[in-house]
Amino acid sequence: MLSALMYVLVPMPCLFFGGGSTQFLTSRDGGGWVDAAKFLTGASAVGSFAIPIILRHAHMISTGAMFIEFTSFIIFVCTVLCFHRASLEDDWLILESDSAVAVDWIKNLAATNPLFMSIVKDIPSIVVDKGVIVRHVLRAVNWEADEFAKLG
Repeated sequence: MLSALMYVLVPMPCLFFGGGSTQFLTSRDGGGWVDAAKFLTGASAVGSFAIPIILRHAHMISTGAMFIEFTSFIIFVCTVLCFHRASLEDDWLILESDSAVAVDWIKNLAATNPLFMSIVKDIPSIVVDKGVIVRHVLRAVNWEADEFAKLG
């Protein structure tokens, strides 16, 4: 129960002091509240790892239970890291197309059919300037977007 409480406490500094973002954790900027949030996040994380060790040392839980706690902590940390990575990439745009030819033209302007060069010529520079990720997906994968397109 104490470990479960620690899992609830770990994200609280991000919610209260970081505005729901994890970006302040990796910044070098400081200040009263930012430093307090970093300290509380670190203390909560250490507590989440230390409590099972202390309980195992006091023979209040078995070794298996301690390892289950460690496994759940690792899964929790991986989830937080994935959330952090995703929050850093909020400004990215991913362009997926089921047309391999169109994706190839955008990625390699020289491969463009001369007939379509006037249409395609500006797209690669816009894609690079805006940081757009362009990738090909199979039509079967792109089925939902295809259905929306058919609806108009």
